[in-house]
Amino acid sequence: MPNKLELRGEKIVDIACGRSHILMLSERGEVFSVGEGSRGQLGHGELENEEEPRLVEGLAGLVVVAVVCGGWHSCALTSDGDLYSWGWNMAGQLGLYNQESRGKVSVQAIPQAVDWPDQSEVHVSKVACGARHTVTLLDDGSVWGCGWNGYNQLALAGVDSVDQMTRLPVDGSVRHIVCGPWSTCFIT
Repeated sequence: MPNKLELRGEKIVDIACGRSHILMLSERGEVFSVGEGSRGQLGHGELENEEEPRLVEGLAGLVVVAVVCGGWHSCALTSDGDLYSWGWNMAGQLGLYNQESRGKVSVQAIPQAVDWPDQSEVHVSKVACGARHTVTLLDDGSVWGCGWNGYNQLALAGVDSVDQMTRLPVDGSVRHIVCGPWSTCFIT
């Protein structure tokens, strides 16, 4: 049965849906999540479900301008052009490569800033998520992605998945990106 979500005075300006969770962005740049949390996709530091919208406290103090959901992962883009990700990371879709363990984390239940290898200054302008991949458009026009590439959704020939943000071989001036569960499209 459909039900109305109450946010006690918060005006919602953006919403994103994953396979079993929802992110909502308030007019003040705050992020709320609701739904299944079994893979950390709600961002509350635990793997519990939420029946009512709950503030994602790990993003407190940041002004979020866009929220995006993958299948079981989530991303938030800030007004400073920083990307935060959290949730299930089985294919590296969070872009959170752990240098110490030389591998990826499997679940990240609190939002973490995504790093770009060999890039000192990065400003993300758009982000899109598939079921198990994430693609970003930077202000300089470059397109980067991470996660599963089983259907070549990252355009990386011969690569099954990548655990950190990787520049994608995209020709043309990309203006917009969109991901389906197992696909990626660009408007040039």
